Amino acid sequence: MTVPSDQMTDPAQFALQGQRLRDELIRSSRHSPLATIVTDARAENAIIAVNDAFERLSGYAESDVIGQNCRLLSGAATCPTSRAMMRQAIEKGRPAFVTLRPVDN
Repeated sequence: MTVPSDQMTDPAQFALQGQRLRDELIRSSRHSPLATIVTDARAENAIIAVNDAFERLSGYAESDVIGQNCRLLSGAATCPTSRAMMRQAIEKGRPAFVTLRPVDN
């Protein structure tokens, strides 16, 4: 979706465009067969949406995790490599595909 440069200087248009992109991302994630969460980096990575696959895999209902920091998915037994990959993606503002699983004993 391309936005004319004159609209990018109008804060209201910029905000509207951001909301449309956010809504589109959430809508598309709901169709993914992969367990997916969407977080808001501007709000300390609070979860703003999850899909059905996430609910089935994690056992968390969307209503239970909305507003929570994504760290709730990582505990002391979580693989350190997976946690590091997620942390790096968050720091760089990039999407990540990470399997959070307990450390193999």
